[in-house]
Order: sequence, then structure tokens, then C-alpha cells
Amino acid sequence: MPLQRPEYQALWKEQTQKRQRVFNQTGNKTLKPSQTGSLITNLGAAGTVTITLPPGARIGDTFDFAVLVAQELRIDPNTQTINASAGQTADKYITANAIGESITVTYLGSDEWAVTGEVGTWTVEA
Repeated sequence: MPLQRPEYQALWKEQTQKRQRVFNQTGNKTLKPSQTGSLITNLGAAGTVTITLPPGARIGDTFDFAVLVAQELRIDPNTQTINASAGQTADKYITANAIGESITVTYLGSDEWAVTGEVGTWTVEA
């Protein structure tokens, strides 16, 4: 079998590690630190979807989010804080609902998440 050759195994491992995991969420979900590097969307949702950032995140954990249907996508930091251009306080989610809006958040430690990429208008929970 060709994949048993060491050079093919190394290439296969390299290629499969480059793929980003995608989760199309139609309901609420709490992320796990092991899901770092994933893209989370609301594809298929018929209503609001709330994604809670993981408790126990490690410094450098990063998550991408994208609105793919015109429904509200909420990113809830739980008891932590997301520092976004719209401002942020602990325990308040950020939200968007227009197709094409996206955001990337990275854990900095000390219960702080930083927005490291943003497209569209993301607002803070009132």
C-alpha cells in the first residue's frame, strides 16, 4: 500500500493537519479547548445560535466564526472578556447577523480574548 511508505505518511500527516475543522451550528454550543483552530458557522440555523467560548482555554487558542445565514450568531465569553472594536465587558456576548460577517478571537490568558480579525459589524450585548 503506497501510504505505508514513510515519505507518504509524512506528507499525508502534513496535509491533513492543514485542514481547518468546520462546525456548522444550528443550535447553541460550548466550545472545547481541543477545538482550537476551528471555523464555527451558523449555516442551516433557523434562529439565533449562541457559541460559548471554552472554559479552560490555553493561551493562543484561536477560533474563527462566520455568519452564513441571516440569523444572529452570538459569541459568548462566559465569565471572560472579549476585547473587540465595539468594546466589551465580562459576561457580555458579541453578535452579528448579516451574511459574510466574520470574526477571529484568540485567548491571551487572564480571562481575556482578543479580536484578531473582524469583517462586518459586530455589536456588544446591551
